[in-house]
Amino acid sequence: MYSSDHTHAIAVLSLADQPDVKTVWGTGLSGYTVEARLIEEKLSFEASPAKSGNPKVLAPVKDAFSASGGLKLLSGNLGKSVTAPPAR
Repeated sequence: MYSSDHTHAIAVLSLADQPDVKTVWGTGLSGYTVEARLIEEKLSFEASPAKSGNPKVLAPVKDAFSASGGLKLLSGNLGKSVTAPPAR
């Protein structure tokens, strides 16, 4: 079974080289590509995996199933909505 524990870090890795991104930690996304672990009662930060453990759950941008990511913005006189395609 795939664990999604690494999902955030793997997703951010493709954007980590963007130094102009502002976050609550400051500038850049590199701080979001490490994982905190408790090893022998000591906190350590280790690099996250560079690749997804299951590309069906989290694929690289170059292998996206849709150019728009699958979400569509609908706008009309009653408001706006975001929709996703039906599950395959």
